[in-house]
Amino acid sequence: MKIQTFRATVKKALDYSKPRPSTHSNYEKPQLLQAASSASIAGFYMMGPVGAVTQTAATIVGLKTQEKFGSKWAGAAAGAATGAALAAAAGTVMGLPGVAVQATLGGIGGAFCTLRTNQVSRFRDAGGYGLTFGSPLAEGGAKATLGLASVLAAEVQHEGKRALVAAGMGAATGVALSMAGMNHLTPLVSAAACAGLSVFASVAGPRIAMTMRNAAEDMGKKMSKPEPAGEGEGKEKSLTGRILGTLPMAGLRQGVTAFTMGKFDPISIGVGFAIDASTSAYEVYLNHKQEQADASKPKPPDNP
Repeated sequence: MKIQTFRATVKKALDYSKPRPSTHSNYEKPQLLQAASSASIAGFYMMGPVGAVTQTAATIVGLKTQEKFGSKWAGAAAGAATGAALAAAAGTVMGLPGVAVQATLGGIGGAFCTLRTNQVSRFRDAGGYGLTFGSPLAEGGAKATLGLASVLAAEVQHEGKRALVAAGMGAATGVALSMAGMNHLTPLVSAAACAGLSVFASVAGPRIAMTMRNAAEDMGKKMSKPEPAGEGEGKEKSLTGRILGTLPMAGLRQGVTAFTMGKFDPISIGVGFAIDASTSAYEVYLNHKQEQADASKPKPPDNP
């Protein structure tokens, strides 16, 4: 009986982590506003205010390049080049030592932020969890390497195969971080830790994020009254309520992010929450617009 109950609980949890028509968050093309907001948060937590500016600029250049050439790899290359150039320039102006290192990390961050802000939510979620929970395993801009490994592994759709790819990429990243002095772990320990983190971020990350979107929608239903449907066929979800439901989740995400990224102070959490809440509200709006567009499409005729 206990085994059956456990299986039923697991199945229920997995079902809850599946996308709904109103929470899938997949779009026809990357959303620049959403991308810029995500890049600014990531850049700020990794490299402070300068990182927020440089990574946002690199992401916009990368996504514009992707749009022009129709290739996200071209976009990633452009984002990396822009991030490297801006990081080097900022380091020179500010008199920071190791400009070459600053440029390298800026380039990795630019590639990561460009690839992470994909129109498919799986990539955004994998990259976000890789950066957030992998940050204790790296220093400064090197935190982006773990997000990059996770978002690259997310290219594999099958979760089992994705886990294997993520483990390999995470392990290689861990060794590189240790050898470069970007963490204080031995190469073997760093490889094992980063491999596990990359698997978690690329496989569990998208499911956890989708669970949070679904939970935010359900919370929104309870926080506001539904709007009457125009055709008298019941009631439709309130857009306002769905947006309200994202606020507790934004607060939770930014609290965890600030803690893991070593910036657990009121200003960092407040700035992160403001940006995250705005981005989440915009995501809900985009899903709502997609729902309306799908509903307006003519239905295929019934088979005779």
